[in-house]
Amino acid sequence: MSNRFRVLREAYVRIYHGVNPYGQLRTEGDYTLLGFGFNIWL
Repeated sequence: MSNRFRVLREAYVRIYHGVNPYGQLRTEGDYTLLGFGFNIWL
């Protein structure tokens, strides 16, 4: 397949468990983040 028809560039999954990096003073110890996404060419 040529690059001309290749739309999906990458898919990714992110799993994080630990201290909330965005919390006030980073004191929230039991924090879980689950995410997924796609990067595409248009």
